Amino acid sequence: MHLIVRASLAIVLLGGVAACNRDLKAAVEEKLKDPYSVKYEEILRMGSRACVRYNAKNSYGAYSGFTTAHLQDLGGGNWYAETESDSPCTTWELEKKLAIDAADRKAEQQVLAVLKKKKLLPATATESDLIGEYRCSDVVSNVMSYARLRNEAEGEEDKADWNGKFNSGLAAIEEGNCPAPEQATESDASSAAAAAQAAAEAADAAAAAAGL
Repeated sequence: MHLIVRASLAIVLLGGVAACNRDLKAAVEEKLKDPYSVKYEEILRMGSRACVRYNAKNSYGAYSGFTTAHLQDLGGGNWYAETESDSPCTTWELEKKLAIDAADRKAEQQVLAVLKKKKLLPATATESDLIGEYRCSDVVSNVMSYARLRNEAEGEEDKADWNGKFNSGLAAIEEGNCPAPEQATESDASSAAAAAQAAAEAADAAAAAAGL
C-alpha cells in the first residue's frame, strides 16, 4: 500500500515538474526564429523565478551557441522571459532575483502606505493601483524606478545614491509636492482652445480685410 502511495505521489510530482517545464519552454520558444531547433541543457526553477539554458538556430539556420533565459512567473503558469545572458543557470542567481523582487514589493508597500495616508488612493488600493493616473502618479513612477535601481545596484555607494532619490520622492509625496496629471491635461486643453480661438479671429479679420 505504501509503495503504491509513494509511486502515485512521484507520478504527480513528475507531472507537475513536466507541466512547469512545458510552460518555461513555451516562454522561451515563442521568442525564437526556429523554435523546433531548440536544444535544452538545463532548467532551474525557484519560486517565481527560473532560468533556462538552451541553444537554437538563428535566422541563418546555424546554432548560435548556448544562452540562458531568465524568466519570471506572472501568475497562472504564464512565464515571461525578461532577460538573456551567457552565464550558466545557477541557484545563486535565482536567489538574487528573488531577493530583488522581495525588495521591490517592500518599496511598493511603502509607497502605497504613503498614498493611502495622504488619501491620494483609496484605503482598499493594492499594488496594481500604483499604475494609472492620479495626483502624484508621475512622481510614484519615478520613485519606483529609483527603488528598482537601488535594489539592483551592486555597490554600496550606488545603493545609497538611489536610496536617497527614493526617500526624496517619498518625501515629495508626503508633502504633496507633485502635480496632478489631469490638471496638466486641462491646462493643455485650455491652451489649445485659446490658440484655436485666436486663429479663428485672425481668419475672420483676414476675410473682412479681403472683402474691403
